Amino acid sequence: MPTKLKKPCKGRFNTCPNTVPVNEKYCPQCAPREKQRERERVQEYDRQRGTAQERGYDARWNRVSRLYRRSHPICEYCEKNGIVTPAEEVHHIVPVKEGGDKYSFANLMSLCRMCHNQIEPRWHMS
Repeated sequence: MPTKLKKPCKGRFNTCPNTVPVNEKYCPQCAPREKQRERERVQEYDRQRGTAQERGYDARWNRVSRLYRRSHPICEYCEKNGIVTPAEEVHHIVPVKEGGDKYSFANLMSLCRMCHNQIEPRWHMS
């Protein structure tokens, strides 16, 4: 019987000498520390990012988002690939900070959470 493939652990800035199964990232020794580092990075990112209201997502945006999802209930990215997935989020095609119209349906796209995270990764910090 063939053995399962293993790869290097990504812990300690890729210097950990241990190996892990292909579907894992960290060995048991590195996992708790790396998960804590990820939590701290996320907290710092959220602190710098500000609240949704501070970023301009107000009651008007909530109405527009709800209306758009009502008229586009299926994830548009999945739909292009022949998959039917309910839309959970609304994405700006051209980001508002780059001049995209915040409320125009022409600049919006309904996506499932997985597609939205692939298109626009939340954690921009390294």
